Amino acid sequence: MRLSAAFLAGLGRADPVQFLDFWKESDVFALQINNELGRARVFYKKYTNLKKVLQHYQNEGDCEGGHSDPTYERVNMKSFDERLNQAANIDNFLEMMEDWIQSYACFDMKRQPKVYDSVINKMREIGNNDKFQEEIYSFEVSDEKMSYNDALGYCLLKDMWLADFEEEDPEMIRQMVSEKKVKNAYGFRF
Repeated sequence: MRLSAAFLAGLGRADPVQFLDFWKESDVFALQINNELGRARVFYKKYTNLKKVLQHYQNEGDCEGGHSDPTYERVNMKSFDERLNQAANIDNFLEMMEDWIQSYACFDMKRQPKVYDSVINKMREIGNNDKFQEEIYSFEVSDEKMSYNDALGYCLLKDMWLADFEEEDPEMIRQMVSEKKVKNAYGFRF
């Protein structure tokens, strides 16, 4: 079932809603990456080429094309994370795109999957540029012990993120704390 027929036929189901939300969010994500890269719309132009995969959308049934096997699994949405460097955001974005292709793309010609793989690889090359790789984090450890709300306010006033020991990379936090030789790290800059 092609895009327009699949969309119209499935308006009563949840899948088209996920379909619309996915592409709306991916448009925003791609624009945010492009803006961060500061590269005259190079990334977004490649994304526009990647969106041509929409013509292969199928949300149910067997893939009659025979060159792919859509799983029809919901795709986990990811969004731009300003705490990550450009390369990490591009990787997250492209992982999401690859998941969508695996879930909903039904290809009827053998070369089609290779065309989209090529576009994804070119987008990944943009992120592999050395200047977009890992950033060095600076951090600050408070000399005094604070409550969570006080630490949050302290970080906010200094344009910092409060370290969340449950979500952040525990190895990075352990290293930061051991460098300062203190027991409590309260925040670090991105």
